[in-house]
Amino acid sequence: MKIFLFDVGDVIVKAEHNITHRILQSYGVPEHNDRRFYTNPEYLDFSRGKITGKDFYRALIGRYLQFQLTFQQVVYAHNEHLYDVDDGVVEFLSKIPREKLAFLTDTNEWQTEKERQLVDLSQYSDKIFRSHEIHRLKTDLDCFDYVFGELKVEPSEILLVDDSPEKILIAQRKGLQTHQFVDLENLVKEFQDRNLL
Repeated sequence: MKIFLFDVGDVIVKAEHNITHRILQSYGVPEHNDRRFYTNPEYLDFSRGKITGKDFYRALIGRYLQFQLTFQQVVYAHNEHLYDVDDGVVEFLSKIPREKLAFLTDTNEWQTEKERQLVDLSQYSDKIFRSHEIHRLKTDLDCFDYVFGELKVEPSEILLVDDSPEKILIAQRKGLQTHQFVDLENLVKEFQDRNLL
């Protein structure tokens, strides 16, 4: 195995969308509207880096929340959903040789700022692919092809560690080896069983 390609959210950084929903409700946003925060086309385009945070904010307020909040309130409500780091996974990453480790994450500029407050991924690898920087989500047809080209390895030489069944399936169709992350114990067992470290 030449590259271990790790997802970030819900693998390294703990995340919970309900935190955002609770904050929005505390502001007074109706519950049926706050559920639309993450489930709209503009959020996907924000995560692809195709629109700015200000663009997303305007679309969110006008089309989905339909409730007036300041830009700072929206950024805060969003970023609080990233709430901690899995220290065990971070320690596990430190055992992987730097040249064999890479990160691929569906994220946006706000999440990246919060991620960097929680963990410095550059300590572990200089190969970090963030969707808003590469303008592709993992569900986009050419995302994994782009990553293969940048890493200069064959798909079969990559092991993707991701918590999303949908993205695991896409990666498998692209020829990657995969491990669906559940928890640290499961991850360690997978690596031990396959004699990867």
